[in-house]
Amino acid sequence: MVALGGGGVSRAGGGDYNSNHHHHLGQQQQQQQQQRHHSNNFPKFEPVDQQLRLVRMLLSCAGAVAIDNLDLARAILVQLRALVVPHGSPMQRLASYVTEALVARLSRNTRSSHFQGLIADHSLQQLSSATRSDMLEAFWVFYEYIPIGKFTHLTMNQILLEAADRERAIHVVDFQVWYGAQWPSFLQSLAMRPGGPPVVRMTAVGSSLRDLQEAGSKLLDCARSLGVPFEYCILRVELEEFHAGMVELRDGEAVLVNSLCQFHRFLKRDLDQFLQGLRSLRPRLVVMAENDADHNSPDFMHRFMACLHYYSAVFDAFDASLHMPGTLPGRKKLEELIAAQKLRNMIACEGSERVERHESMRAWNARMEGVGFRAVSMSHKAINQASLLLKLYYSDGYTLTNQEGFLILGWRGMPLNGVGAWI
Repeated sequence: MVALGGGGVSRAGGGDYNSNHHHHLGQQQQQQQQQRHHSNNFPKFEPVDQQLRLVRMLLSCAGAVAIDNLDLARAILVQLRALVVPHGSPMQRLASYVTEALVARLSRNTRSSHFQGLIADHSLQQLSSATRSDMLEAFWVFYEYIPIGKFTHLTMNQILLEAADRERAIHVVDFQVWYGAQWPSFLQSLAMRPGGPPVVRMTAVGSSLRDLQEAGSKLLDCARSLGVPFEYCILRVELEEFHAGMVELRDGEAVLVNSLCQFHRFLKRDLDQFLQGLRSLRPRLVVMAENDADHNSPDFMHRFMACLHYYSAVFDAFDASLHMPGTLPGRKKLEELIAAQKLRNMIACEGSERVERHESMRAWNARMEGVGFRAVSMSHKAINQASLLLKLYYSDGYTLTNQEGFLILGWRGMPLNGVGAWI
């Protein structure tokens, strides 16, 4: 473990492809019925007949892939490639990426970085300077124009502040520090606490030493300017290799675990073991944000339909939020480098290659309760702050739902991201 203090750096001790599909008429008829049902449940981006034609062709192609009818799948892909336009309507753009993923799945050629999921922090450092610049711009556009980033930071911070309200020493274990964007407002709130701020220690978990150091430098400067006693510790490790024994615990500290869209990466391994490890830290609170989606089904067709439905809403939201001429280049990078990276992995890959394994907040709650955690309901303040954020700064299409104690941000009623907390 590496500890940063006083602005310096010092050492501190410290399903494989499913081969079980059957070629029989009953299965094809069932899939066709499902396709007709799901094709009528997508946002209306363009004339209905054009959208439905694309959706039905995508579903038909996926259905053919699912039952290994390769000739039919290839024939439909030829038609899709003639129809989709990468720079057209939201549905056209989405269909272009989905078609690309189906081609890769059919050919089992998924070694390209396009199919490896959202670029991890260590991979970002390996990119060319131009590609890295595009990636950072995509994240900036996402944070500035789409409410998901600010919604999750605002809500998670409020939950953490309430949990640490009377603590004099807190230890935040953060699984996604990402340049420290979440934490300045958190530190500012602590600085304003009656009686003075607590002592704060943060353990930042990640694989890119450069990113972790940059975040630490910024947060140390921020804490110093606010008068908050602050220690920043780096735990450099591949996320999938993390275990709770790596975290240094100290007497008298209240442990707060924070994860922004990271826990789903543990779903391809023994998640219960990871969660039981978190329990061993005896945290005062675990708070996480994740895509509220059903993208982890072992059944390809089920996962494909859920993915298509979810990203139809995502692309519609992007289009509504980034429709001015000056924002179009940023939207293109956002779709290509963030949204498409995730959906291509969900559709094209299986087994250990499939890393984008999102589940619903309800499913996460079942997993958390299964190892002994108990869900904490959202406070009125957390809900009101998130509601005000959407009303003041974002399109009317965004929705907020308090669902079974979890706060869900959606687009026209379609859940996108959720925040939940457990003790």
